[in-house]
Amino acid sequence: MEHIYLILLGTVIGLSTAFLGLGGGLFIVPLLTLIYPMPPSEVIATSICSIFFVVLLNSYRFYRQGLVQKNIAIIMGPVTGLAAYIAAKLSVRLEEIFLQYLFIVVLFMVFFLIYTKKKTDKGTANTEKTTENFDFNNRSVLLSVMMWALVAGGVSGLTGIGSGLILGGYFMKLKYMDSHKITPTTNAVMLWTTFFGMISFLNGSPDFNNMQWGYVHFGVSIELFLSGMFVASIFTKYQHLVTNILRRRLLLIIVFILALKSVLVL
Repeated sequence: MEHIYLILLGTVIGLSTAFLGLGGGLFIVPLLTLIYPMPPSEVIATSICSIFFVVLLNSYRFYRQGLVQKNIAIIMGPVTGLAAYIAAKLSVRLEEIFLQYLFIVVLFMVFFLIYTKKKTDKGTANTEKTTENFDFNNRSVLLSVMMWALVAGGVSGLTGIGSGLILGGYFMKLKYMDSHKITPTTNAVMLWTTFFGMISFLNGSPDFNNMQWGYVHFGVSIELFLSGMFVASIFTKYQHLVTNILRRRLLLIIVFILALKSVLVL
């Protein structure tokens, strides 16, 4: 029965990454323990590993389609990766209750970030001029990008929700790219975040009998990835149909429900 639940969870991950630019950690962290009881640090590590496999495949597809905003991904990616690596090392030393409260706080912060978005959605209107003229030589712009990259990577390493939730809201709020490039670019940045976060959790020698290496349960990650990959391969080509308004509303609903669920189980 556990395998069926993992397949269903993987399906949700595939849909969320294809349409919303999320890696799935938003669902894995609060729901995986309902399937396999494990310590928070192992949930976080397994979540990040699962997200890495999913966004690796998605990033390759999006890159081939020319949808990744490369200048933003190259600047933000390494910064989120470094922050995720350090935060992951820290997370295994923190108390379980602290990580639970931190996860809830992050959800409400993201809800506020998305809810207060001032930009009006223009569907897939052409904003390429804004994207091409995004000036990284401007210190205030570069500082903003670096700050959000550090926040996204740090939150990913500490909570396991990946950086997609924060970056997606950030990109929508500040109008840094066309609507149809938000999900692809978010996936490309998450590739850095999750890779270095996963590496940070791989302590000691792998246990092939239990499919575990350090804090990462690879058996669970692979199952989630395979089901998520299948679903994402079908729906990724339709991600451009999701406008910023619809993406924003879906994120608000999902974040609020999961935050409420996390509060109730404390």
